[in-house]
Amino acid sequence: MRKKELKIYIMITKGNKSSYVKTIYIYIYMNLIIFIGVPGCGKSSAAREVAKKWNLGISSWKEIVVNENGSGFFEPEQGDWPEFATAQSEHLDDFSMMTWFRAIHVPFLYKAKKISEEGKTAIVDSYFDKLTYSYLGKEPWLMQSDNKYFNIMKQICELDREEIPNPDYLIFVKVDQQILTEFLKRRGRESDSAPEYTASAISFQERLLAETEKLCQEKGIKLIVFQQEISSPQIVADKIIAELKSRGLEIGNSSSQSRSLPVSKDSKISPQQSTSTQNNNEKQWYKKAFYWPVWTGVILISSLVAFYYWGKKKNDKKEK
Repeated sequence: MRKKELKIYIMITKGNKSSYVKTIYIYIYMNLIIFIGVPGCGKSSAAREVAKKWNLGISSWKEIVVNENGSGFFEPEQGDWPEFATAQSEHLDDFSMMTWFRAIHVPFLYKAKKISEEGKTAIVDSYFDKLTYSYLGKEPWLMQSDNKYFNIMKQICELDREEIPNPDYLIFVKVDQQILTEFLKRRGRESDSAPEYTASAISFQERLLAETEKLCQEKGIKLIVFQQEISSPQIVADKIIAELKSRGLEIGNSSSQSRSLPVSKDSKISPQQSTSTQNNNEKQWYKKAFYWPVWTGVILISSLVAFYYWGKKKNDKKEK
């Protein structure tokens, strides 16, 4: 959890003799929460339900919706994919498919980071692009090294691993083969629910989890591995929220007010006192800096006048 501290200084003056300064500290909690997992594991359903429970805006690749609480960003459903991304033929263009998905995912991540830095909560249901570099050319369903765009894509993925924002919490939705098969059947994806596909997906899940753990260790990201279950998305969301809170998640702003500190012309402010006192001391210094030239001028003029009359008196005595 990242935390930004804001300070508000309030100067209260009573008469002409004394002043009091109050400092209000406002802590803005910056929460960027990202879900990751194999296709069909239920990460998007869980992420969407968490966003609803927290009353976040729901954003898609077609429309960004941000309210006072934040926003949840969700990748397009398969029905919204372009033809080249769904076609199972020799005309499938791996580079175009990957860049199309990247053009949706990566702006989501940067927008989500900006929202979180404003003290709101942002949820994203995909973190694929941050980890693609680790298995590009190694998975049969992904771009292979003999593709003419492979080196270009590898450079893009390498940059993405370093530059794409890191979340505060990364939730890995882990699923077993039986549950994955059931989820895919519910969605009407019979071909994907075949034992060959689900076995391959579970095998990839282990490699994906290993790379996720490595990334979290390198970047200091809090990782939550959630074991998926066959239940309603609402129940899953409640369990994820409970786990987030147990890891120190704070939603919204909290503020505290410091004690009043007296300030007067005779007060001495030590280096050990609070920043608010030091700030008030600077105001006192400014006040003194304004009066010093005036008093210096008065003293200088008085000295010149006194010196003039002293010299004149001395000359008068000599003439006598």
